Amino acid sequence: MALRKYLIVAVALTLLYVMPCMAQGDSDVFRASGSYLMDDSMADESFAVGKERAYNEAMRAIVQEANVLIKSFSEVRDSQVANDILELYTAGLVKVIDEDIQLKQNGNNLEIVVNLTAKVDTTGVDLKTIMQNKGKLLLLKDQYKILQEELKAIQADNQRLSEEYQNQQDANRKVLLKQELIQNDHQYTTNQLIAKSMIASLHGDRKNVIPVLTQAIEQSPNRMYPYIQRSMEYLREGNLTAALSDADMATKLSNKSSAPFIIRAMIYSSKNNYKPQLAIQNLTEAIKRNPHDSTGYFIRCQLYMHMGEFKKSVADADVLLKMKELSAKQHKKWVELAELKQMMKDDNIPDYAVQEFNGFNYQ
Repeated sequence: MALRKYLIVAVALTLLYVMPCMAQGDSDVFRASGSYLMDDSMADESFAVGKERAYNEAMRAIVQEANVLIKSFSEVRDSQVANDILELYTAGLVKVIDEDIQLKQNGNNLEIVVNLTAKVDTTGVDLKTIMQNKGKLLLLKDQYKILQEELKAIQADNQRLSEEYQNQQDANRKVLLKQELIQNDHQYTTNQLIAKSMIASLHGDRKNVIPVLTQAIEQSPNRMYPYIQRSMEYLREGNLTAALSDADMATKLSNKSSAPFIIRAMIYSSKNNYKPQLAIQNLTEAIKRNPHDSTGYFIRCQLYMHMGEFKKSVADADVLLKMKELSAKQHKKWVELAELKQMMKDDNIPDYAVQEFNGFNYQ
C-alpha cells in the first residue's frame, strides 16, 4: 500500500503551558498531531514521504501556536512584526523533544499519525534587533508568503487529483493523474526546502542555507525561487560569479518575474563588480515587468544619484512619493540633495562622496 498525496484534514492540536507567563530563558511546551492517509494512488511512494507530510503539518500547528505566545511579549507588540515574518522566525526556535508515530486503520486505508512534543526556547530572543534589517525581512516575507500559499494550493490540488484517481476507470487518464501528483510532490518538497533555507538565513545559520537551496534545485531544477535565494546568498558571501550564474538561470526560468533582474542589478552595483550601466538596464527591465513594485525604483533612484544623473534620480523619487514609499519630508530632502549635487557639478566643485563611491554594499 502506498501513500496518498495529500494531508487529510485532521490536525489535532493540544497546547500545554509549563508556566502561565514566560520570562527570559523560559521554555514552553507544545504538542500537535499531523495525519497522512495511505492508499493505492501512488505505487512508487515510500513510508518516509507520508511521515514527512504528517510531521510538517504537526510542526506548522506548533509554530502557529508558538507565534501567539511570542507576540504576547511587550517588546514584540511595540515592534509591529508582520505575522508571517514572526512565523518564519518562530520556526527556527522550535526544538522537537519527542516524536511518536502511529499507524491507524481508516476505512480501507492506513493512516500515518505523527505526534510531536516541542519546546520553544526564547532565551536571547531579540526581535527588535532582527527587525532592523527590514529590507531582508520584506524580501523573505514576500517569498515565504508565496511559498505558504503554494503549499496550500498543492494540498488542495492533490486532494482533487487523488480522488479523481481513485474513481477513474480510464488507464491512460490514471497515468496522467499520477504524473501530476508526482510533479506536485516535487514542488511541495522544494517549497519546504526553500522555507527551511529562509529560516536558517533569518537566524544567521549561513552555513546551512546554500546546501539546502542546492538540494531544492536538485529536486526541482526548473523552479525559479531556489535560484533567486541562492543567488542572494552567494552575493552576501561575495561570490559574484556564482551569484550572477544563478540570477541568469532565474531569468531563463521566468518571463514575468522582476526578481532576477533586481538581483542582477545588485550584483552589478556591488563594490567588486561596479557596472552601473548594466545595473540600470536590469533595474529598468525589472520595473517594466512589475511597475507596482517599489524595489526597482528605490535602487535605481540611489544609483542615479551616485552616477550624477540627478534629474533621473528625482524622477524615481517622485514615483516613490506617489507610491507612498517615501514621505513628503523624505522626498523634499532627496530633491534638495539632488539640487545641491547638480549645483556642485555645474560649478565644477568636486563631489568626493560620488568620487569615493564604487558600489553598494548589500552584505
